Amino acid sequence: MADKYLKLTYDVYATFTAGSTYPTTMSASLADSNFTTATSRWYSYQYGWGGIALGLKLPVKCRYYQQQTIFRDDVLINLMNSAKQNYIVEQIYSEGSNKVNIDPTSSERIFFSGLGNGNDYTPAYQSAFCNHSEVEMQGQLAASADGTATITFIDIFVFHDNEMSAYNALLAAYPNNVTEYDPTPPEPVHDLYVGDEQVSVLYHGDERIDKVYLGDKVVLLNLD
Repeated sequence: MADKYLKLTYDVYATFTAGSTYPTTMSASLADSNFTTATSRWYSYQYGWGGIALGLKLPVKCRYYQQQTIFRDDVLINLMNSAKQNYIVEQIYSEGSNKVNIDPTSSERIFFSGLGNGNDYTPAYQSAFCNHSEVEMQGQLAASADGTATITFIDIFVFHDNEMSAYNALLAAYPNNVTEYDPTPPEPVHDLYVGDEQVSVLYHGDERIDKVYLGDKVVLLNLD
């Protein structure tokens, strides 16, 4: 039997008021009890760094495959200082971590970590297995306006034939947030037509579209 994949999806919300560096409220689409620390401690600002760090509890040790992070708006992006370091620590596991740099001046809002090497398992922390996620900002700016940031974290795990008990345990622990995942990318789109006319370039307003997404996956659009 081929490997099976599960993705666990949840949102984190951080509300800021104009002039502040700390959020006034922090919450998530999952209960506080699902995390290793309370929501009030998720956010930190010290030594010139600001950011969100959280650990999602897992029922069992899971084999890490990939993590995806989606910024649903620009609220947190607007706090990033483009002259400093901004990045996502996509995953911390037994053998290391993946850092994905963020350029707040770009239009990119979906970020993908590297893939696990097949032996990367989620670590134990505070007597529980957990998946750790961070957004780190050096020289963070104060909020220029009121707003609530919504960040979606998608944790993807792979299970071998002898790990079906772990597969079922994760499904049971988060039945409303876990779905099956297919790592095979969709076929690239090479030609688009409007009627009989081939479309060579796509624009949104004055900006050229470089990527097209199908769900959470990038469809490689070759229009040149």
